[in-house]
Amino acid sequence: MWLALRQMIGPKGQDPTSDLEVARRVVEVIAGRQRERADEIARNIFDNLKDEIPEYGNISDDRLVDDVRSVSRAGVVIWLDMLRTGRPAGPEDFEPIREGARRRARQGFDHYALLRAWRIAVRVMWRQLISDPAALEPQVTQVLLETAEAAMTYSDQLSLAVTDAYLIEAGRSARDSERRRSVLMELILSHPEDLNASDVPVELTRTHVVIVAEAHEAALQDLDRIGLELQRRAAAASWTVRSDAVVAIVPIAAGGRAGWIARLGANFGQLGGVRRVGVGGQAANAVQTRQSYIEATEALSYGDALGIEGPVYDFVAIGPYSLLLSQPERAARFIDSALAPLQQMRAAWLEPTLEAYIARQGRIKETALALQVHPNTVKYRLAQLRGPLRHSVHDPNLSAQLLIALRLRRLLEAAG
Repeated sequence: MWLALRQMIGPKGQDPTSDLEVARRVVEVIAGRQRERADEIARNIFDNLKDEIPEYGNISDDRLVDDVRSVSRAGVVIWLDMLRTGRPAGPEDFEPIREGARRRARQGFDHYALLRAWRIAVRVMWRQLISDPAALEPQVTQVLLETAEAAMTYSDQLSLAVTDAYLIEAGRSARDSERRRSVLMELILSHPEDLNASDVPVELTRTHVVIVAEAHEAALQDLDRIGLELQRRAAAASWTVRSDAVVAIVPIAAGGRAGWIARLGANFGQLGGVRRVGVGGQAANAVQTRQSYIEATEALSYGDALGIEGPVYDFVAIGPYSLLLSQPERAARFIDSALAPLQQMRAAWLEPTLEAYIARQGRIKETALALQVHPNTVKYRLAQLRGPLRHSVHDPNLSAQLLIALRLRRLLEAAG
């Protein structure tokens, strides 16, 4: 295998390179191959963190999981780029690591747990490197001894970057009330059943909703500004940050949820920097608060796919789809039955036209605008509908079933 590697790196007669130099270049090639699998390595790192560090094992929020993996991936890329290019990483390369440490400080993670996480990450990266078949060659193994020293140096660099950012952020937000708010908020969003009755904030015993406000910019200072804006304009009782969003608990006057959502949509521009907002269902205790958070996240996940006009996505609008998606087999049977009348026509325009027409309650001009066609085109298409299909479109109950089935099928297809 060594001869094949040597020929690949430096063919005889063209590049009289020493075995040691060839081995170093083989390590560069290995690093380049593994960089293409950075996402996979980051997932492997997170699996190890879950097994070895309780704080990571208790994470049940998908957005926080994605946040941790994205920072891990940044660490993998820095390491492999150093090996691949032979150039040391500069301070700017470590900015994603520092940003991640700042968020962990804000989320209430322990400093020691964070340092331990990066030691585990370096261990996983190292094992990944030496598992490559080319790394088993004696000449390459000799070079890997040098690389092991580089790995220890990299581990030190990570620890310094993490500690520096974490302590600065912890010092900035170390006021007891703010830290308690962050830690408590994270517990409410992940394991509300672990809360002592005395720890439950009084605002969670009153009617409220959870909102997830996604930002255009994910820098921590931008998320902080959005959180403070929600606190000022929406009376947010508590809030915390995710990699690209602010999660906030907002009080709602009894029976006033719909009106509050309407006002949020009307004043959306005042929340400068917010891209879109998901609103969960009404809650009145800590367990329902977590459910409202899940619902707000689902509203964002399904809203665009369902064609719901943003930027405010209300869980009430997607709730039935969420329930049906929880039982995919039954959902598929419902779709097959509800869409059976469509089998008699195969026109490409059929399903988009039906969905747009039913969703707009039969308003021709609005349907034409949504489809970007002339109103007469919509009328012509509707006139082509035959038999049961024509009847379904004009029957309120049947048309509602048709609309749900069309959208639900799109969600199931998107889910794989």
